[in-house]
Amino acid sequence: MRTGNKGTKYDAVVIGGGHAGAEAAYILSGMGFDTALVTHDGDAISRMSCNPSIGGVGKGHLVREIDALGGLMAKAADRTGIQFRILNGSKGAAVQGLRCQSDREEYSREVRRILAGRPLLEILQGEAVELEVSAGRVRGVRLEDGRILRTGMALITSGTFLRAKMFVGLEETYGGRIGEPSSNLLADNLEKQGVVFGRLKTGTPARLARRSINWDAAETQLGDEVPEPFSLFSRPFPALPQVACHITHTTKETAEIVRSFLGESPLYKGLIRGIGPRYCPSLEDKVVKFPHHERHQVFLEPQGLDSDEIYPNGISTSLPRKAQDAFIRSIPALEEAKVLTYGYAVEYDFIQPTSLDMDLCFKGVEGLHFAGQIIGTTGYEEAAGLGLYAAFNIGAKLGKKDPFRLGRHESYLGVMVSDLVANGVLEPYRLFTSRAEYRLLLDRHSAYRRLSGCAEERGLIPEGESGFRGSREKAFDRHLADLKTKKLGGKGSSLYTLLKRSDADIPNIMSEISLEDPFMRAYLVSEIKDEGYRERQREEAEKLAGSLGTRIPAKLDIKSLPGLSREIVERLISKKPATLLEASRIPGVTPSALTILRVEIERLRRK
Repeated sequence: MRTGNKGTKYDAVVIGGGHAGAEAAYILSGMGFDTALVTHDGDAISRMSCNPSIGGVGKGHLVREIDALGGLMAKAADRTGIQFRILNGSKGAAVQGLRCQSDREEYSREVRRILAGRPLLEILQGEAVELEVSAGRVRGVRLEDGRILRTGMALITSGTFLRAKMFVGLEETYGGRIGEPSSNLLADNLEKQGVVFGRLKTGTPARLARRSINWDAAETQLGDEVPEPFSLFSRPFPALPQVACHITHTTKETAEIVRSFLGESPLYKGLIRGIGPRYCPSLEDKVVKFPHHERHQVFLEPQGLDSDEIYPNGISTSLPRKAQDAFIRSIPALEEAKVLTYGYAVEYDFIQPTSLDMDLCFKGVEGLHFAGQIIGTTGYEEAAGLGLYAAFNIGAKLGKKDPFRLGRHESYLGVMVSDLVANGVLEPYRLFTSRAEYRLLLDRHSAYRRLSGCAEERGLIPEGESGFRGSREKAFDRHLADLKTKKLGGKGSSLYTLLKRSDADIPNIMSEISLEDPFMRAYLVSEIKDEGYRERQREEAEKLAGSLGTRIPAKLDIKSLPGLSREIVERLISKKPATLLEASRIPGVTPSALTILRVEIERLRRK
């Protein structure tokens, strides 16, 4: 780790060592640019502040895309995962979610090891407090100790640390993570550059001592018998021993205890103004907003192979310590649980992503980029994807090349960036498969085919791995040809035709071709069974892209169109767009809404 010298010049400076910052620094240095990564604590890079897990529904697809684009998250997860599972395994590949429980300390250590292998990357320990800006563009970054890093490109990936406050009950302290200070001076300086902040909140549950839990009273949850890696190039896999997780649940007594302490809740006393993630509510919110639910699941997940800490996923809270002691012990298997660290909430500054352009560059200052939780997202995966996307665009500017863009029909990363920049956020943004209107085009199996070329063009794929990617697609084509020519028992319809049937005996059909790789088998089945639907979605995406110049007739009765939300109707009536292109630029107007408009305009014309 380097201390840095006054006046040191870099092509790009990344501020913040979380998942967005680590991914961005890895990509920029991999593209051949001198890069500095500035972080408070070099040992906390990519630290998992909340649940030590990677992936999930939507998120797992994004991690595979990060790997296809040359990023580090997938390989780091594979090397440090201690349980791998496919969520929604009984459903189609488009909505399945690959997830792993990670060894928390090993994951951070692995990312630091990967970054240490980048010769053009300098990791600088310190606090960035000021941007030097002149003539409307970034000229440098000043650290608290006076060091100045000369650069024309700065990427802020400060996560939850800008003017962050932590709450345990009515006790309020400054900090973005337990034991780590907030970053106030940088927030003040960014406001001077025209950045307007809002407030969001997040939270975390207590951590429990493993030996204090009655494991016999909890349901065992095993990983997959044949686990699937995030990166199909991970060898060996899995790298660490695999363990079980467990499930318990809250009780009526838990809810009663929580209600009795609401007078000491910073959330319900109005001390916290920031909006929290709707899809990951605190236990207080679950009890108050869902009183008809008699119980809520609690997932007991290990923090690591050698860790005594258990993460009780599902009971995030900012209630006082005495309340946490009480409600935790009202949960089966936790009656004698010992709390190692109490849960807390964090409220922090964020920037509305609508103030950024499609490069994730702030519209008021050239060279000032943002990525990760600072632009309104939640989750390690979303942060890493945005860090990678910002780095691709910074690299394009430094190399004087065309901007990097991904359409909504090309990737979940494209969906996320489009959602954020066009619509902004009212709450922390979380990626789901349901956010993608063309999700059949985006299953995890096809990520390399869709995206690897972008990484290869930028020199981000090792030579041996690049050949592996190419041979995988050739193998897919070869097996597909076999399925189209071979017949079950040598007669009747082809295996390909049989696979398309809803009642297809998939194991029996696939046994007819020589194929041992279970992930290639899943790739083939997914592509064949959904081929017709996928082709229709591809045609729909092409039609929408080609019709943005279509004029919206004045006589179109937008209020009467089925499928449009009240919010979208109000925005369309208020803005009165003349064309579909103008409508597409209205925050909140989704591609699905544009498709409804296009179809109705065509119907009117035929009439």
